[in-house]
Amino acid sequence: MMTTIPSNIITNSETTESAAKIAVSDPLAATTDTCVADKAVSPTTVSPGNKEQLWYVMTHLEPKMMEQRLQEENTSRVAEGKAPFEFFIPYQFLKRRVANSAAADDASPYPRSKSVVETNNEIRSTLREFVFIRANEEELKAFTTGDWNKYVRCRLQHYKDRNGNNVTTHDVMMRKFIDTCILFRDRFEILPYAESVEQNDEVVLNTTPFRGEKARVLEVRHTRDGISLTLGINLFSGTMLLRLPNVGRHDILPLEGSTTTIADTHIVDNTQNRLLGILSRRVHRKGTEESDRQDAATLDQLYHYRHHVIENDAARRHFLALMLITAHLRHDADGQKALAAQAEHELATINARGDNRSATDVRTFLWVALYIATGNPGYRNAAKTYVQQCDPKSEKLRSFVRLIRKRQKI
Repeated sequence: MMTTIPSNIITNSETTESAAKIAVSDPLAATTDTCVADKAVSPTTVSPGNKEQLWYVMTHLEPKMMEQRLQEENTSRVAEGKAPFEFFIPYQFLKRRVANSAAADDASPYPRSKSVVETNNEIRSTLREFVFIRANEEELKAFTTGDWNKYVRCRLQHYKDRNGNNVTTHDVMMRKFIDTCILFRDRFEILPYAESVEQNDEVVLNTTPFRGEKARVLEVRHTRDGISLTLGINLFSGTMLLRLPNVGRHDILPLEGSTTTIADTHIVDNTQNRLLGILSRRVHRKGTEESDRQDAATLDQLYHYRHHVIENDAARRHFLALMLITAHLRHDADGQKALAAQAEHELATINARGDNRSATDVRTFLWVALYIATGNPGYRNAAKTYVQQCDPKSEKLRSFVRLIRKRQKI
């Protein structure tokens, strides 16, 4: 039995070309090949001496149980000084949706058409039993042959091709599959522009007689009905400030010329907000066993986004800083090393091109991330000095800097 995912809902240009058709077969049909994201998941062979860690395609009847077991295993591996497994469970990543109704886990306030919701739910259902794990063969064998997987009704097992070989895929192809799942998830989680607005941001009015004029956000209030803003407009060469209270989310637009899409803004803001919560609990020692487990699951989810392409330079560098922090918190030494090198390269680029305010704010995010990842006090001191002397408008940036004021390992 073969289920085909239509290509007309894939909107990312890079992914569309390589994933015009996504098909997955019944995981119980051991004689059927698996084809995901233009054959992103297909039987492969590894030549002698190949050092690449492949993704193994596995199956398990209870995806939530398997996610928890992998998180427990990663906690043990980190305690033993080993790198955690990287894994992806589509059924847990994608969320079930309800047409014309906001589900509890559906961040978007807008109803979705029945056809879009049915497509999402069909994909999720088809991928229910699939578990993708990136590991070397010896470590994965040790994991799957453990007692936890011997005497249970639901076992984690390899997905086989028609010749009985384990199905694996290369990382580059797996990335295309994960990116496609991200597209489906984000179709339901892209929030209106106002959701990401902070105090002191500049916006464009989309209502009142001052429509089209620039305004500054003076206050952001979260009410039962959503976001309510108080905006300020400078009149008469800045000699008068007109306050506009109770401005709704649909009454403003981003500044013209912004190249950051709403989707990218949501991804960056969502990552930033979640990391702030996790870092705050770690710094202030407020974590519990349950919150630690949830934080680990959140970090795994956020880390799936690290290959997401953002065109806007400032947003891309900001996101790079957040992914570096995520790699550190997940104890991914190799990922942390690679991302730190990218962050240092971006710092050099910013320094070479000038020192405008936007670039300096982004540079401070990179300083914060590099301090968390490396412990180099020079990055911490640079970030503190910038906030003290320049008073940046971003409250989120100031929050990150406050978290690294104390000389402690995060």
